[in-house]
Amino acid sequence: DNQPPTLVGSGARMHRTGTGNVNVSSGVNLLPTSVFSATVENTEDIVPDVTNGRFTVSIDGWYDIDFRSKTSSFTDGNVNGSSTAPVPPFPFHLVLYKNGTVDRYIGDVVRHYIYDVADDYYDAICPDAIAGSASVYLQEDDYVEIGYDANTSKTGMLTGEAAGVQTYFAITLANRSLA
Repeated sequence: DNQPPTLVGSGARMHRTGTGNVNVSSGVNLLPTSVFSATVENTEDIVPDVTNGRFTVSIDGWYDIDFRSKTSSFTDGNVNGSSTAPVPPFPFHLVLYKNGTVDRYIGDVVRHYIYDVADDYYDAICPDAIAGSASVYLQEDDYVEIGYDANTSKTGMLTGEAAGVQTYFAITLANRSLA
């Protein structure tokens, strides 16, 4: 009775199908609870906690982590001049947490882009998404979460879309430890 598992390999992915915007606070923080909506797929060796955005592993080894989030459409912000629109938080870095502690910063800093110079002020536009990936060594019962470091709070910074393909958090066992 050597029936292969439904999912081959070792990995898991959760995604956000909600289209409501998620606020961020200034400083270094974990993502707020309930950012993710559901687990898309996962193998039995990885336990997803969708509410807290956490993956716990049961096999020692190197894991590849991927995170991507669609950002809300805040495209107008004053940099220098008369506009009173809020400026998106810059810089905004993604942070990988391991067992509740900051492990490292991942991805690139989110920066604003200047697209117009008029009436002595610049408008700032934010990228449509932020993403980061890393490889991390985990042992049995270790867990990983995603966080961020923002220089200011922002109402409605992160979002999702109904299909759940633009905002996700994934983990894959790259290679098992032989130790």
